[in-house]
Amino acid sequence: MTVTGLGDMVQQFKFARNTTAIKTDLAALANSLSTGKVQDLARSLGGDTARYTHIAYDLSRIDAFQKTAEEVALSLSGKQSAAKRFDEIRSEIASVLLKVTDLSNGDQVQQAANSSSQAFEDMVSVLNSRIADRSLFAGTSVASRATVPAAEMLNAISATLLPGATVPDIVQAVTDYFSDPVGGFATTGFLGQTAPGPAQRISENRQIAQTPTAADERFTAALSAAAIAAISDQIGSISGTERRELLNQAGEYLHIAADGLTDLRAEIGASEETVANVLAELGARRTTLGTARNALEQSDPFETATELQAVQLQLETHFSAMARLSQLSLLRFL
Repeated sequence: MTVTGLGDMVQQFKFARNTTAIKTDLAALANSLSTGKVQDLARSLGGDTARYTHIAYDLSRIDAFQKTAEEVALSLSGKQSAAKRFDEIRSEIASVLLKVTDLSNGDQVQQAANSSSQAFEDMVSVLNSRIADRSLFAGTSVASRATVPAAEMLNAISATLLPGATVPDIVQAVTDYFSDPVGGFATTGFLGQTAPGPAQRISENRQIAQTPTAADERFTAALSAAAIAAISDQIGSISGTERRELLNQAGEYLHIAADGLTDLRAEIGASEETVANVLAELGARRTTLGTARNALEQSDPFETATELQAVQLQLETHFSAMARLSQLSLLRFL
């Protein structure tokens, strides 16, 4: 019978390959013992990785929902703060205008008119607030301003007034500008998107609508009232009595607009509460799933240490065998 042996180079290569394999197993076990996690998950789970994969998929979805919900929460917080400031400006200027009476002198009337112009400009500025470089009240047109500048609105209204316009004419012109659905503020003043965009999904069964916009009638009602007072400072043809009447009427309208703004802020608050609850639910689910995933990944320290010791002994035996074989020679045999 013919016996075929392995050449020295082949034998050396075989030992080197086995050495690398044993060292790899040893390093993996050492890492598993130090981190507390198994290195070969499929082997640890006996090839049944379906549950682990499902948990990982659910965690990735939760992470995506959390990111969206956090962005929505930030936007809603910005809208709530802006709406609050808008309402504060409305309340402050309403108090000033309601104090204008027939007994108010020219300086008092002029001061109230100047305050109205500033208040109208401030209200428009609030509606153009941005957060994270995204417009808060422009609807889906987050990159653009929500409205044109305040002065541009007042100029557009002034352009529609005929010479000798009376108080009712002025009030009607301002009201028409802000209430006309196919003209005025809706087409030339508001720069955003009035059509509702897709609601933002923050969980499997919860969505948040992208509202309100600067074109919301609760905003425009207050803007219209403030504009009546602000434009009185631009019309030189009206008498002092007419100016006082405009300012006082604007104050009444601003007072009436409070209810709408209260409702608007309540709606934003309800959305904030919904998002906060969803974030809490997502956080709880993530903790539960994370614990389940960690349990599947966790290694048994006693079992790992035992395997590590066995592989260490295997490596020592392997080196010992290599040393013995390297000492074999024909001269020694003879």
